[in-house]
Amino acid sequence: AVVSTQSTGGSLSTSGSVLGSSLNIAARNPVADATRAKLSKIVSVIADMARSTTEEKQMKAAQALDTLSSDQNLPYLAEVGLSPYVIMLLESKHERVQEHSSRALASLLKDRAFTLAFLNDGGVRTLVKMIMPSMNHTPTVVLAALKSFTACAQFSECRVTFNSLNSEPLLITHLQGDSEFVRLQTAWALSYLLEQRGIQEKFMEAGGVPLLVKMLMNSGNNPGVELRVIAALIQIMHYPDVRHIVLSYQPGGAIGVLKKFISLLSSHLPPIRGRALEAI
Repeated sequence: AVVSTQSTGGSLSTSGSVLGSSLNIAARNPVADATRAKLSKIVSVIADMARSTTEEKQMKAAQALDTLSSDQNLPYLAEVGLSPYVIMLLESKHERVQEHSSRALASLLKDRAFTLAFLNDGGVRTLVKMIMPSMNHTPTVVLAALKSFTACAQFSECRVTFNSLNSEPLLITHLQGDSEFVRLQTAWALSYLLEQRGIQEKFMEAGGVPLLVKMLMNSGNNPGVELRVIAALIQIMHYPDVRHIVLSYQPGGAIGVLKKFISLLSSHLPPIRGRALEAI
């Protein structure tokens, strides 16, 4: 290297090129390259099956997503172009395919790079469409879509995209639905979505706060309900209007509500105790 710096401009250029190549070779990871190559082949097969019109082939593609959701594969999925084919499966006319691909997607969305690719490909709009009552999907499909939506909502970029779609009324609808599991998953999604100010304001304007309070007060000491609902309420409890609605809940009024929150301080679950203390 010392000799090359004292050489002519042409010799230095050649030496620099060799050094750069050496650094590139050293930086390459054979294991990572092999993983990318393997995943690219799998995605190619998934793409062919996802394009099929038959339920059998699309279902095989949806099931193949399960094999890709392991922690060692997640860092490479954005690079190998999986996202468009996941969306294709979510938009299938076959509900079994939609449900299975939605469940697999919830695991895939743990990876930030894949989530951003999913957003860029229009994935949030697809999930929102899946939970529209007008689509007449079964509760199991709606629940699976909401689980993926909850995973996505943990990223700020997803919350911003959802806010731009003005779809808060959908969440209000599902908070009032017949399926307890759908109501719970909606509250869980809200615990993340309500971190976004625009969503907070639209949710309050749409009348969502009384629905959350009612769920909490009628939880029957169900820790699953209590944890999800109080996590959502905490995001908006700093608004005076929200506190007024919470403390005005009938029957019981402010005393009844405070008794409920105080009872949560005795929960055997630390997350519930912590959130109840924060709310109080």
